[in-house]
Amino acid sequence: MEIKLNGWGAVIAIIAMIVFVVFRYNTASHELQTQGVEALKTWVAAEYSRYHLARKDASLQEKADALISAADIEILSINERGPLDSPIVRVELAPNKAHPPGTPYVRYYHMEYSTLAGWRHKGDASVWRYRLALF
Repeated sequence: MEIKLNGWGAVIAIIAMIVFVVFRYNTASHELQTQGVEALKTWVAAEYSRYHLARKDASLQEKADALISAADIEILSINERGPLDSPIVRVELAPNKAHPPGTPYVRYYHMEYSTLAGWRHKGDASVWRYRLALF
């Protein structure tokens, strides 16, 4: 089967594809379930804790205070794009005393959902991967 598009047929087909991609781009975002948010908070708290435990310039008391602060992660906004069971998630974190220096407050993560294991962090993602996660 061969499809030939000439003239106005080709123009209409291209416009239809552009409209579909723009529509899908604008509707690809959805809310992450509560269990997924908790999994992200746990992952971020673990990142903060790892940083402070590895520090050589801090006393034990400073490390303990940082670990207590690391457990109190607050997410200002969260948005996901892509498939419902394997989304790319954009997370905006609130300032925290345990936040490692040089780490951005807006982070991108690749999450995965399994009916047996629930939500888990699959890896870090980039802003481009987030923007291009349409399906």
